[in-house]
Amino acid sequence: MNTSGMVDHEMAYPKMITLLLPAGCRGLMIASFFAAYMSTVDSLLNWGSSYVINDIYRRFIRRNASPAHYVWAGRIATVGLMVCGAFVALTTTSIIGAFYNILLLFAGVGLVGVARWFWWRVNPWSEITAMLASGIFTLLAPMIARAMNWPDVMPVHLAIIVVCSNLLWVLVTLMTPPVAPEHLKIFFERVRPAGPGWKTVSEARSKKQETKKESPDSMKINFTGWVFGVLLIAGTTIGIGKGLLGFWNHAIIATLIAIVGLLGVVAVIRKMRWN
Repeated sequence: MNTSGMVDHEMAYPKMITLLLPAGCRGLMIASFFAAYMSTVDSLLNWGSSYVINDIYRRFIRRNASPAHYVWAGRIATVGLMVCGAFVALTTTSIIGAFYNILLLFAGVGLVGVARWFWWRVNPWSEITAMLASGIFTLLAPMIARAMNWPDVMPVHLAIIVVCSNLLWVLVTLMTPPVAPEHLKIFFERVRPAGPGWKTVSEARSKKQETKKESPDSMKINFTGWVFGVLLIAGTTIGIGKGLLGFWNHAIIATLIAIVGLLGVVAVIRKMRWN
């Protein structure tokens, strides 16, 4: 089937299901789509409701209420999130547009999620600020781009959100108190984070004559493991896709890359083990 002349490329896959699959397989495919959709929706609704209730409502609005009260509050939050999600879905005209909106909305959150493993100073206010700033600058990015006479396109919006959100959460981090030392100590002993970002905590533990056993990990090992992990995942994904499409030469090359990545990941894990 030739889909090169289709105006709406997002209809290509449903069109292939309709034209190429027999009736039984067609129904099975549609049922599997509904199952995958509902499993994603209910998990995200429950996840979002737990954030709203445990991290906001229970902590700042209504403390020490009965469990039944929080259960009903969770149900109300779930319905509210579902209504908001339905509104967004009805106003979205393109899957690609929805993907871009999600990408922009979470663009400012990525770095703080990584930084918490490499910098002891990151605290809950850092993550809260990053999430709020990312949402706010998602709305403001087009206006900022036009005001600065920059191209009003998605890559420029993405750059604005990333730069502004990261600057804001770093500033808030430095202005707010750090995490309590006892929590930092527990985290450090469990994770043994490497790099200069945790040097302050490591030196404080050494002065108290605590265990001298430090992490065999290092920034160099982290980066090496990341490179091999990317090779493993990318090689496996591309190899399977090329094999299913019949591009055997590409599939073999991608599989060899995946094998190199797997061997590298295993070697890095062995080097990171405790002595």
